[in-house]
Amino acid sequence: MESRPRHGTLGGMAAKEGKMPRVCFQVNKETVCFPVRTTGNGQELVGAPCGCPACSTERQLGHEQCLPAPQALLDAEGRGLLVRALTGAGWRWYLVA
Repeated sequence: MESRPRHGTLGGMAAKEGKMPRVCFQVNKETVCFPVRTTGNGQELVGAPCGCPACSTERQLGHEQCLPAPQALLDAEGRGLLVRALTGAGWRWYLVA
């Protein structure tokens, strides 16, 4: 199983058109794409389901802010392409610089 960003660099035409750039990850036949925005914490994947490591595939009892993540994102995390962080707004995915 290999996960890799599928589309060019961040910015590109999307930035010129005033749209958020997107990044995609693929594992097997599953491809997930999310817009990316720059925050004080880094390049955040907007709207990407994320939770604590215990909730990677299934939400644990009492973990209301956690959402199970797609396998492509978990694989990208395992390869060092993404990290997850708990922010004041809940769990978020960030691109590794």
